[in-house]
Amino acid sequence: MNERQLAFKILNKIERDNAYSNLTLDAALRENAAASASSAFVTALVYGVTERKITLDFILSRYLTKPLKKLRPEVLTVLRLGAFQLCFMDKVPASAAVNESVKLVKGCGCAYASGLVNSVLRKIAKDGFTYEKTGDTTRDFSIMYSCPEALINKFIDDYGEEKTEKILSSSIGARPVTARVNTLKASPDELITLLSGENAVAEKCPEDENYIILKNTGAVEELKAYKAGFFHVQDISCGKAVKALSPKAGDTVFDMCSSPGGKAFTAAQLMKNKGKILAFDLYPQR
Repeated sequence: MNERQLAFKILNKIERDNAYSNLTLDAALRENAAASASSAFVTALVYGVTERKITLDFILSRYLTKPLKKLRPEVLTVLRLGAFQLCFMDKVPASAAVNESVKLVKGCGCAYASGLVNSVLRKIAKDGFTYEKTGDTTRDFSIMYSCPEALINKFIDDYGEEKTEKILSSSIGARPVTARVNTLKASPDELITLLSGENAVAEKCPEDENYIILKNTGAVEELKAYKAGFFHVQDISCGKAVKALSPKAGDTVFDMCSSPGGKAFTAAQLMKNKGKILAFDLYPQR
């Protein structure tokens, strides 16, 4: 199974089972050692298509004569994958994006749609993707930033159009992978040195001295430093919520939406491992 086939399989499962993208991706990479060697590409495809789905569906709708919901889910997934590579992955040759998508649709039992996939993606490759605002702010933002209109309306009500667009533009696209250093066990400098001994590249995070940026680590969960509890992967924004709470040693903290537990770990560090943290989540399996 190559990288695109694995990404296709993951995206189908996410759509079919309403599965969590991160858990589905991690499980699939562990089960497919050959494709996991190119995990960065698979990850970019899965998260990219998931994140840009509204935009991708708008692009595809320009070239289809029937509604997207009339397509078989597998065909739609192939089209989204191809369109994402053509419109948002500069390093992927257009010919590869088109030809590999045709192979994908033939290999998933939908060979009848190979002509459709070939035609639509070749047109997208020729035209590219540009979008001119229509004046309908909610719809424009939804298409440009792949965000549900209901959420955009909520943002506009709370923050106004200008700040809403800043929020949306900063929330889409590839972001650095950051990790909170367990300062009870090591300093950021010590952790960076420790990771370098595992051939993992990390650097200090300019936004917060207690975080590092992970750049070339492979499977993070396989790192000895991770298994030993020297850090946990966490977006800085999550850490800011805990910092604002400012828990102290001896406090009792209720984490009401805890999974996967990063904020609870950060709180424990700020509390010097003294006190109580009661962690809850809506879904017991998490």
